[in-house]
Amino acid sequence: MKLLYLGKSPYNNKFKSLTKSLNIEIIAYKNPLKAIDNLTEIEPTILYFIKDDFPRHWKIVLSSLREKFSEQLTLFILCGELDDTERKAFSYLKGSAIIETGDDSINSFKKSISQISNKELKNQIYYPEKSQILLGFVKPTDFSFINGEISELNSDNIEFIPDNLEDLTDLKIGSKINSTSLSMGDVVITIDIEVKNISNTLLCSVIGDKKEYLKLVNNLFV
Repeated sequence: MKLLYLGKSPYNNKFKSLTKSLNIEIIAYKNPLKAIDNLTEIEPTILYFIKDDFPRHWKIVLSSLREKFSEQLTLFILCGELDDTERKAFSYLKGSAIIETGDDSINSFKKSISQISNKELKNQIYYPEKSQILLGFVKPTDFSFINGEISELNSDNIEFIPDNLEDLTDLKIGSKINSTSLSMGDVVITIDIEVKNISNTLLCSVIGDKKEYLKLVNNLFV
């Protein structure tokens, strides 16, 4: 992920630490017009605009961004105060989030990123390479152990291919399977799933606490 930072003042250590922890690369510009010229080359995932530094430029930057990238592809986050008229313009131009300047701006930024990126992620599907992501679980009907691999996933669902197709014969749609083991390299997490469809594969929704699962999925799309 790339974040295009438009501001005269350098971002602080808290902001730098947060973006680093989220695997976001920061590209900083102090000239909004030069940034507009390079939008296509940069292809930012997020554009973070400091309104106090460029109070007259945010509309032209946002408008230029939307000519090249939709709100699904690139977030426009404005840090600063907007009056009611400006907020209407911000919404019309398809801005993503407004963060008021203050001590809590870092937390507000993190919240904006998590809310919008998770919503966007639901529409993205990741197709792992063969045996990249494995899944194992105890079948609730006879307590036998089933192994296999994930053929595709997103923030809500996984598609599972068992090593032996016959292992799926007595599973039923709606069955809940707790404490399955999902592994990718050295990373192993536990997830609960519910069977949504059964064919040559098993389509399941991820249920319960999805914190670790979403963290893994987010990293796949970075």
